[in-house]
Amino acid sequence: MIKRCIWIFAFVLFVLASDGVVAKEQDWFAKAFAAVSRNKLTALKPGCYRMIVDKENAKYLELTVREIHNDKCGGDPMVEPRLFGLRIDKKSGRIWTDFAPPGAKESYDGDLKYRLK
Repeated sequence: MIKRCIWIFAFVLFVLASDGVVAKEQDWFAKAFAAVSRNKLTALKPGCYRMIVDKENAKYLELTVREIHNDKCGGDPMVEPRLFGLRIDKKSGRIWTDFAPPGAKESYDGDLKYRLK
């Protein structure tokens, strides 16, 4: 009986911890998509580009933004050109990119030069 209670408790903790991680990652993606739109980093409509996690650690999350080619968006479905990279500072929420948005002032952070609004 005690073993069963311990297993149930461990399972519940695991599920709660997993949900927190997924929710946090969804928050970062939502923030990144909002920044791409707000800073007009691409003329592609939402749904015609996607973000892929390249690197993640305790300090930041790095994403690559790629075009989606399909019937809706056009283009060769065998090709997904890279548009630009993003780095989200997890503590401050600041987002950096290697692509210059219109009217951007260069501000160096490693290999990503432009800080987004």
